[in-house]
Amino acid sequence: MHVLHILKQGLDWVLQRAFLFAAFYVLWLWSVQIQNHSIPPSYWLLHGLFLGLALVFFLIHFFIFKPMLIDEKKIQKRLLKSGVEVMAEIISVRQTNSYLNHMPIMEYGLRYVLDGKAHETRIKQPVSFVQLADVQVGRRHKAWVDPMKVSCIRLQEVD
Repeated sequence: MHVLHILKQGLDWVLQRAFLFAAFYVLWLWSVQIQNHSIPPSYWLLHGLFLGLALVFFLIHFFIFKPMLIDEKKIQKRLLKSGVEVMAEIISVRQTNSYLNHMPIMEYGLRYVLDGKAHETRIKQPVSFVQLADVQVGRRHKAWVDPMKVSCIRLQEVD
């Protein structure tokens, strides 16, 4: 069962980056075509099409798939190690209709005090179904803030 899990993670990694691989492939094809000097000038339209297609692949990757590749666990671990613990009050909660690892991603409005200054920010964070009842407006939760970038904050997860 463990091997199947590793294979599934590998396949997910490849599929999430398929557009990036396709863009590099299209650029490689285009460079091969340009290096062949026997191509008549009428094929420049085809070369422009290849470049346009590569641009579309890059745009799709960086504006659609890249935000989905943010590793929440890495951010959480980094903040646990080097972040500052604060008490954050939830001032708003909104469902985003997105899921990460079968957990809903919620958008929170948070208010917290760091170094004597009050901050308000909005974050999107996955929340387990067990924790859903605890994320209500007005509740206070432990959170970790990056002191260098005060808008980078994560609520404590319930295990």
